[in-house]
Amino acid sequence: MTTFEYATEIVPARDEKKTNQALEQLGSQGWELVSAVPVGLTHTRLFFKRPVTSGAEVA
Repeated sequence: MTTFEYATEIVPARDEKKTNQALEQLGSQGWELVSAVPVGLTHTRLFFKRPVTSGAEVA
């Protein structure tokens, strides 16, 4: 069974450049975007997951 670790990032809702930067940065670290939800009218919370590699601990 695969075990996952999770992370969240909050980005400005209407700032495509910052959203793309967050996606590229976390994607390069092996994170996969699984959901995005609005936080009020001004921000979006991004939810990520990635498999835990053997020997690594979930923080």
